[in-house]
Amino acid sequence: VWSGGRGQVWARLAALEAARGDLVLFLDDDDLLLDPAYLYRVARALKGGAGVAYSGGLFLTPSRDIPYEPGPLGPWLLKDNRILASGTALSRKALHDLGGLDPQMGHYWDWDLWLRAYRAGFPFRYLPGPNVGVRVHGENQSYGANLKERRKDLEALMAKHGLAGIALKDHLQLALTAL
Repeated sequence: VWSGGRGQVWARLAALEAARGDLVLFLDDDDLLLDPAYLYRVARALKGGAGVAYSGGLFLTPSRDIPYEPGPLGPWLLKDNRILASGTALSRKALHDLGGLDPQMGHYWDWDLWLRAYRAGFPFRYLPGPNVGVRVHGENQSYGANLKERRKDLEALMAKHGLAGIALKDHLQLALTAL
């Protein structure tokens, strides 16, 4: 579904408008699901009471694959977004109840959504294993590019959620420093 090139949040909003299922799993166009049973595991977790299901993965770089396992949810969510957007799922109803995606959050649309779910008491279910492959290349939005825009979006996220002192970083940096 073409969103007119307006950015990642608008692309997801366009996809959600076209989608017909009860469950929503985010997956960027250059990422992939590595475990053939992952969709089944996600559906089972969500139908079993999880509000948000998420996983670890592999960063697929040209030189090597870098494992990434964020682990079960903890208070770290208030200072680091360890949850990969790709591979994370929730019900369409939960997404609606949380107010949907906020285009004002730009690069941090996902962290904003996870924070709202966390504060609303939604149960998070971590599905261990490298279930998602995240391709790292020169066109990725968050790996080294758009620093000025990312800083502005991080400031907006911190203001919205009453957070302070969060350093600009990305999932690849977290993987390389072992979280």
